[in-house]
Amino acid sequence: MAIVPMKKVLICGLKKDRKGTLELLQRQGVLEISNVLEEDETFRKMDVTSSKTVFERNALIAEQALTVLEKYAPEDKGMLSSFAGREILSVDEYEGNAVNHEEAMKKACRIQDYAKQIGESSAQIPKLEQQLEALVPWNTFDLPLDFKGTRKAAAFIGSIQEELSLEQITEQLGVLTGQAETIDVTIVSAGKQQTCLFIVCSRAEAEAVEDALKKMNFVKPPLTSMVPAKRAAALEEELAGVKAEIEACRSKIAAMAAHREALRFVADYYTMRAEKYGVLSSLVQSRSVFLSPAMCLW
Repeated sequence: MAIVPMKKVLICGLKKDRKGTLELLQRQGVLEISNVLEEDETFRKMDVTSSKTVFERNALIAEQALTVLEKYAPEDKGMLSSFAGREILSVDEYEGNAVNHEEAMKKACRIQDYAKQIGESSAQIPKLEQQLEALVPWNTFDLPLDFKGTRKAAAFIGSIQEELSLEQITEQLGVLTGQAETIDVTIVSAGKQQTCLFIVCSRAEAEAVEDALKKMNFVKPPLTSMVPAKRAAALEEELAGVKAEIEACRSKIAAMAAHREALRFVADYYTMRAEKYGVLSSLVQSRSVFLSPAMCLW
């Protein structure tokens, strides 16, 4: 089979027409711009890095929005759809879509915002569930967990990380403080992993009791100025609100599925613009003329 030599061409045009010329060549797909011309006193290259970066970022935002859509509103595809490729647009169709590229980008950013909200709200769920779980042993306790007593009496609320009887706790406090008979101990709840306690003593004994409890590995509960049952109810309400917000965002994303094709177009549109500006950076140009070498692809 004979090897056909690659045809090389030099494109020369008015500087004001360079962007339109490159867009036309991109759409036709018949030439590949090369970067072989060097700068001299007359012809210089232009730095378009900032514009190219903006276009690449916009293309990425649109692609990410499409990924989010596919996650929350999957497209109904046939078995052979993956072989179909992108729809070929006429020049008029392309220009008509290009006019609305800013509106399409707003939709892409909105989808990103909804996805971000879903992520942030989803991160709250395990935290709220953890707080609820920590309150379960205290649900029957009728004082706020940050209660520290009265003017004359000191109160200690917390747990020891093992199952102990009232006699065992009282005995340990007696050994460590030497005054168990004046310390009132109430077991709020008990299980294999912890024993939840409410301890009251006189203010004069508070320091000795606190030191004894530290030696017994006494752990304070999550502090709240509300009664545990009321705090749990508030957390349940907050958790329901977070889940409702997630569902609302999912519904809003699903409603944006009607704009999928516009998002596909704008992703391609900004990719092409980034590529065009990449080519622009390789062109040499004077005050009024640009030059660009190229190779024919067929």
